[in-house]
Amino acid sequence: MAMNSLSVLGGNFATKGELDLAGGLVHINTTTFSAVSSVSLNNVFTSDYDNYRVILTGAGSGSLIVTARLRVGGTDNTGANFDRQRLYINGSGVTATRYNSQTDFALGGFDTPDRGLITFDVFRPFLTTSTLFNAMNSWPASGSDPVMFIGVGSNSLTTSFDGFTLIASAGTITGTIRVYGYKNS
Repeated sequence: MAMNSLSVLGGNFATKGELDLAGGLVHINTTTFSAVSSVSLNNVFTSDYDNYRVILTGAGSGSLIVTARLRVGGTDNTGANFDRQRLYINGSGVTATRYNSQTDFALGGFDTPDRGLITFDVFRPFLTTSTLFNAMNSWPASGSDPVMFIGVGSNSLTTSFDGFTLIASAGTITGTIRVYGYKNS
């Protein structure tokens, strides 16, 4: 049995160090925020991982859309270099839209109280190639059927980004952001 494993009832279980070597998601950062119109995370994208999973839970001060901008060195990329497509599904049907040359990436909606859950993947943000996004969001909108939002997109710059900013389209958001890196091996 390895020095850093544990034997319990005849089974071998790896310790944390061995689990990290096995691959999967590695926790990088947790940030909690309250009643803000935007929240920025710096230095969460590094050369350690090529791809990232972000989980955002919380609520909006009302029904609103949450968007994201990439950032580097503590500064948001505000150029019109985001292209995106989305599916918005509610009790009224399905709406598919495409937007080119945007200044951010739409992640989905939040409502009140504590009705928001958004997961999104960011692919290759730290590499000097275009950055890609996938987002999924669902919430039980006030007084209506559940809403689902699926978004994909890209940023055409070949900048090495190290963070992102989340922005409420109107009002404020309260919640927790968890950032994970996908192990490369």
